[in-house]
Amino acid sequence: MEVKEVVHKVMQSILKDRHLIHDLKVCILKNNTKTDFITSDHPAVLTNRWYFLNKKVQFRSFGLQSAGGLFILPLTPRILMLAYDKDVYSIANVKGWVQLKNRCDVDAFNYLQLLNCRANIYTANPDSARYLESLHNKVEYSKSLQGHKTEFYISDNSDGKIRDENRIDVSEIKVNQKFFKVSQTVYATPPIWPRVINWKPNGFIMTNDTYDDFVRQAVVKK
Repeated sequence: MEVKEVVHKVMQSILKDRHLIHDLKVCILKNNTKTDFITSDHPAVLTNRWYFLNKKVQFRSFGLQSAGGLFILPLTPRILMLAYDKDVYSIANVKGWVQLKNRCDVDAFNYLQLLNCRANIYTANPDSARYLESLHNKVEYSKSLQGHKTEFYISDNSDGKIRDENRIDVSEIKVNQKFFKVSQTVYATPPIWPRVINWKPNGFIMTNDTYDDFVRQAVVKK
């Protein structure tokens, strides 16, 4: 697949789901280091630092409407778009622009491209093979853990909600027993996070104490 085709498909996907991420705050990152941003055949990255680091949601997946969402898309080797949950994170910027001066931050965004790609990585620098290899070595094991998992939950007839305490093994399901089957994506934790993404003082998330809890405020207001 050509790079132009990849970009076209990504933009179509963003437009289709824009109603799910319209509340995210957006900033543009300018790469002032000697290391380029890389991209891939699946460049639009959805990740969530809050989910990875919070024990309340350990082993759960996240989606476009989850609290703590981070949406990342490299636009050029020097420019990257970052959309984030403003109630969880704080990113210092000047009129929406963030200046990156440390290679570690660029590496952190590039790790996410390797974790998110399907098969191909693209770079503007023809001499970057050794750099890409070093990135790959850091994420190779984590990437192997990605995939999908399926869990089963007993149906709570009181309200029909899915709760952690109702989770059971498939072997425990009885004949004619009502249950929920939940399939979710398993994401890999990157080796490091960009240092420009800071926690917001007195940040908050919204919850309804069910399986689909821990969402952004805008989702609750719908």
